[in-house]
Amino acid sequence: STLSDFIQHIISQLGSHPVTIPNRVALAVLNRMAEGSLSTEILCMKNRVRDAAILLLSLIELRLDLQYIAIDLTRANKWIDHARENKKPWAVRSQLEEIYLDKNELDAEIAIYRQYSMVKHCNPAGLAFSFPIAVTRDTLQLDLCKENSHWVRIHLFGLGACIHQAGDAASRIWSAQGLNVGSFAVNLKSGTDTLSQYNEEHIVSVLQSLQPAANG
Repeated sequence: STLSDFIQHIISQLGSHPVTIPNRVALAVLNRMAEGSLSTEILCMKNRVRDAAILLLSLIELRLDLQYIAIDLTRANKWIDHARENKKPWAVRSQLEEIYLDKNELDAEIAIYRQYSMVKHCNPAGLAFSFPIAVTRDTLQLDLCKENSHWVRIHLFGLGACIHQAGDAASRIWSAQGLNVGSFAVNLKSGTDTLSQYNEEHIVSVLQSLQPAANG
């Protein structure tokens, strides 16, 4: 909802500000992310965790586009002029390497992208993450969870982080173009901080539940 409010706040200013190419691109990408974010939430509510993962990967790619353009606003021209139907304007790997300069952070982002790509491409190496019935030559693994899959928490935590990073990048683009971005980026960070707290509390509770068994 914060993302949608941010978009409306920007649209309300376009009558008195130039609708530059960076403004247009950021608006198009962030609006698609708002649409996809709601769809991801609905899929998670229905426990459709693999379908949610596919959509989340698309949101990650859109977020990377915004972050990449925020580093160099002239890249918005390449994005808006892109006409090749078989590939995106930039390779994801090159985007990640420029956005994440810390090696540990880069390695983590690559691992996340690879993991979610397995679901998108129905890669059998993803096993239960890619298929509700995961098969190998010797095993048959069934995902019988009908609600509250543990992936729901993971997807929604990732979605929150993705929304925050995209909103922050869009805020930098619009601010550089003279638009008033208000406190939306700060509010998005606050929401992510709350999600991080919930996630940390969940991890602690899981570790505490395993402690008696370990002691036994």
